[in-house]
Amino acid sequence: EYMRERQMSSTMQRNIREHFEYYFEMVSVFRDMRILTELPYSQRVKIMFEAHGALVQQIHFFAELDVVMLSQVISRLKPQFLDYSGRILQDTVISEQIYFLGRGTLEMWVNEQDKPTGEMRHVMIGLLTAGAEFEFVNALRRVGMLCEYRAASVCEIWWISLNDFQDFLEEHPDIVNRLQSA
Repeated sequence: EYMRERQMSSTMQRNIREHFEYYFEMVSVFRDMRILTELPYSQRVKIMFEAHGALVQQIHFFAELDVVMLSQVISRLKPQFLDYSGRILQDTVISEQIYFLGRGTLEMWVNEQDKPTGEMRHVMIGLLTAGAEFEFVNALRRVGMLCEYRAASVCEIWWISLNDFQDFLEEHPDIVNRLQSA
């Protein structure tokens, strides 16, 4: 009803519906943080790796966190599904999220002016594969995204809002020092 009132296209309505179906399939109805903080350290580690082990092992940033910090970040992550050729924003948009690619391949595209003709063209500048972190620095610096990201395959992406990540950093100033020295 929300989408019909705003006269969104049927394609947009389908995309939104699919996003929320995937989101609710991937996210627990329970507040993970509340449950995890009440468990002993050893139990927390087991749950963290059973529920999110593959993602934790792939993402370099997560490897640098102890289990308490890791549980705080993981509990703030939100899932996003991208079908083949799905896109994440464009290079002129300031991102409000930091992204982690759990599965799939993303192409990185920019607009570039062709020198001889002066025409703008879309150029692929790279590929991201499972385990990649992206828009980390740009989101923290509040600058435009590096490029447009386009799914070259079905992708599972996890993201954390900039506000949630900044809350996490306030709780752990030592992480800020590590990020600044990297």
